[in-house]
Amino acid sequence: MNDREYSRIVTGFTYDGRYLDDCFLVCIHNSLRNLSQRTGIGDFEVSQKEIRSAAHYKPVGYYNLDALIRYLDNIMGPYGYKSRIKSKPDMTLDELLRILSISNCSFPIISVGWNYFLLQNARLKPDSNDPIDHAIIVMEIDPTGQEITIFDPMEKQLCKSSNMSDFHRRLPLPKVIKHWERSVFSPRWCMWFEKRAEQRLLEV
Repeated sequence: MNDREYSRIVTGFTYDGRYLDDCFLVCIHNSLRNLSQRTGIGDFEVSQKEIRSAAHYKPVGYYNLDALIRYLDNIMGPYGYKSRIKSKPDMTLDELLRILSISNCSFPIISVGWNYFLLQNARLKPDSNDPIDHAIIVMEIDPTGQEITIFDPMEKQLCKSSNMSDFHRRLPLPKVIKHWERSVFSPRWCMWFEKRAEQRLLEV
C-alpha cells in the first residue's frame, strides 16, 4: 500500500477527540465507514454519535461492548454480516492475514498495550489511573518485509501535542505484535466485521 492509496482509504476517517479512551469506538466508526464504501451498503456507515449511544459510552473508560455488538449486528445482519472478536490463543498472525485477504471483511481493529506509543516516540499519560489499552486499525501486513501499516486515531493529536515531525504509519511487525501480546484487555485481541460463511457460499 503506497502513500497515495493509504491517503485515499483514510480520507474522511475520524480522529480521536477530547478523550484518549474513545479510540476503540473511533476505530469501529472508521472501519465500518470503509466497509460501507467497499460494499456499497450505506447502512454500515454508523455515526460516532450512534456508536457512543449504543455502547453507553461514558468518559473516561466505560462502554458496554456487548450492547454495541448487538446494535451493530442488528444493522449488519440483514446483509449477511456480523461482528467478530477473537483473542489469544485463537487469534494469530495468520488469522490477521486471512482477514486482510478477504474482500468482504473490514479492516481489523487490534488492541495494543499503552507502551505502543513508545514506537511513535510519544510519552502519553492515560486519562485513567487504571491500566488502559489503545486501539489501532491494521491496514496491511507485509510478512516478507516484516512491516505493518496502521491507522492510529491518535495521529493528529500526537503530532500536535508532541511536536512530532513524522508519525510512523508503517512500523516493524515484530514490535507491534509484542504490544498486541501485552494488551491489558486481552492478549492479541482483535475485532472485525465479516460476511457470514454461509452467506458467502450462497453467493458462489
